[in-house]
Amino acid sequence: MRFFFYGTLMDEAVRVAVVGAAARAIVVEPATLDGWRRAPVRGRPYPIILPAAGGSVPGLLADGVDEPVAARLDRFEGPEYHRLRVEVRRATGAAASCWVYAASDAAVAGAGQWDFNEWCRRDRAAMLRRLAVDR
Repeated sequence: MRFFFYGTLMDEAVRVAVVGAAARAIVVEPATLDGWRRAPVRGRPYPIILPAAGGSVPGLLADGVDEPVAARLDRFEGPEYHRLRVEVRRATGAAASCWVYAASDAAVAGAGQWDFNEWCRRDRAAMLRRLAVDR
């Protein structure tokens, strides 16, 4: 199975913390989800995506996700998200069908854009500590 990661799962250490050693078998490549925008979740350090005409969200196309790993991803994402089938654009321009986690309630969106690099600087370490405790 293929998934599109646009938030904290773009970070390899987070993927390993969430799915374990199986994360090493997942092959990732840059991709873009057109027709959507990425927004912060109000009061949280992670994002959601929302439909947006003319918008685009950079992220990673993750290939090689098996059913047990998909189940772990579902648990990690929780009830705030649901799986949705989308097409993303690879760096080569080719389309790829995959799953993405979209917001179950768009009302939780905060203002502005969510920035991966800012998250890495500000929130990554705390998230990794929390994931280590939750194991």
